[in-house]
Amino acid sequence: MLLRIGPGRSAEQLPSHSRFSTMTPPPSTSSTAAEAAVTGTPRPDDAPAGTTAPDGSTLPKKWSRIMIPFVRPSIEGGVWPIKRAVGETVDVRAGVVVDSHEALAVELVVTDPDGTSTVHLMTAEENDEFSGRFEVKHLGRYAYTVRAWLDRFATWQDQFRRRVAGGEPQEELKSELQAGVDIVRAAQKNASGADAKKLLADLEAFEAGDEDAALGEGIAARVRRNAPHDMMVESRTYEVIVDPEVARSGAWYEFFPRSTRDDGQHGTLDDAAERLEGIRDMGFDVVYLPPVHPIGIQHRKGKDNAPTAGPDDPGSPWAIGGPLEDGTMGGHKSVHPDLGGLDAFDRFVERADDLGLKVASRGAPGMVLPSAGREHPVCGEPAQEVPGRVSDQL
Repeated sequence: MLLRIGPGRSAEQLPSHSRFSTMTPPPSTSSTAAEAAVTGTPRPDDAPAGTTAPDGSTLPKKWSRIMIPFVRPSIEGGVWPIKRAVGETVDVRAGVVVDSHEALAVELVVTDPDGTSTVHLMTAEENDEFSGRFEVKHLGRYAYTVRAWLDRFATWQDQFRRRVAGGEPQEELKSELQAGVDIVRAAQKNASGADAKKLLADLEAFEAGDEDAALGEGIAARVRRNAPHDMMVESRTYEVIVDPEVARSGAWYEFFPRSTRDDGQHGTLDDAAERLEGIRDMGFDVVYLPPVHPIGIQHRKGKDNAPTAGPDDPGSPWAIGGPLEDGTMGGHKSVHPDLGGLDAFDRFVERADDLGLKVASRGAPGMVLPSAGREHPVCGEPAQEVPGRVSDQL
């Protein structure tokens, strides 16, 4: 089979009958990563016999006859993570091709936010595609990879089943059973626990000429789990960011706690908490706050974005990095004293939770924290810049 890699449309833009004829590698910081995304990468640590090129060969040091032209869902070939909400499923579809009629074993390896990996067998579909799915049960970032290898036993089992159905003589069938013995023996050597015991019994049945033992689904699964993964390749790693369900479909209400008093005085988070019930009754799901951190002093802006602030102007809440009540400097981990501090923030969140509301807070593009070295132009203190980006968090 000749696969032509060329510019143009991505695999997911092509009709199904031409999906493997023209492929564009996804954007990547290296040609190696792009190649891995399109063709799959042979495992460097367990390359089977026949996949390591001899010295002086023009072949790559590690190679395989299997290719993984695409994995879906993905964004820009896996450069960016996809998104799901808690409790949803990710339906994965991968194109896996090999230059023969041999059977393939294809698995979906999923790693959850805690680092625990699970393996899901993918099902063969039409047009050299395989499908699998997994559920995202926790907040955070999941990762998934598709891997494939030559399933020697499945290939042998299919051929043997055809010979049995075709009525071949018993002498021929016994000879074919012996060919299967070698594959099962290799798997039995790698197995442990219950699989090792069952594969040993399978070997004895094979050697006794038991045809039925060779055709079961159980033995196929045991051998697949334990046999050497010949010419195995892996796709690049794709990621899923899992958000709360309310992040997908909730109604958000934004307001400034300092503006919640009716008498013109500076409001606190306790004042803001008194308005939460009314916000809930209007049908909102999320209360969205601007930054509630201490505000810088020098170059503070005034009302209506005036370049000079008056003595009573609080400044822009996005200018993070200012004094606390005890005179120390506070940043992203502090709450402005005029808003009531961290204790008032905790009470605000507790009240929102009692009413079934979520609280979202907004960060700022960057901040500064006191440190030796140079003077901070906003706080007037020696500081070190901590780069960041605008982010919304529930």
